[in-house]
Amino acid sequence: MSRVPFYLVPLFFALPLLSPGARGETFIPEAPAGAAEEPAAEAEPAESPVTCYWRPLIPEPGFRPAAGDVYRITVDGDDRENLTFSYARLRPHGGEARIAIQTRRTPDNRILVDGENPGLFSAETGQFTLAVFVPSGWPIFLVEEIDHPYADPVILSNIERLP
Repeated sequence: MSRVPFYLVPLFFALPLLSPGARGETFIPEAPAGAAEEPAAEAEPAESPVTCYWRPLIPEPGFRPAAGDVYRITVDGDDRENLTFSYARLRPHGGEARIAIQTRRTPDNRILVDGENPGLFSAETGQFTLAVFVPSGWPIFLVEEIDHPYADPVILSNIERLP
């Protein structure tokens, strides 16, 4: 019996896998000699909104937030997934500032502190797009970075309400 079919059958199935297109390679024709290359247009990176990874902080039951005097913040916009958050540092501060939101109409006096964005407030002034997925009307402010989940927060800014 001839061995030709034993060699041709595997080759028949392997040919499509060996083609440049199957390996992800594409044929790019060369530009004709003397053709000027156009510089590639650099795409500006789209500014993605800052999102927070909330860590709960449960202060004493009688804790009521009082405005701080280190930062001045403003929160503008109608869509909580696309808010404009602006800040200005009013006086020097050596610690790390974090975004915080106090929950309302919940069983405890919980404050949610961002644990995801260190160094967000390192400049004297700044503005960025903020996306928060919490109800409208909850107070938002800046607090000093804190490690203990049951401590009273040190509030560093004025207190705004989420639109």
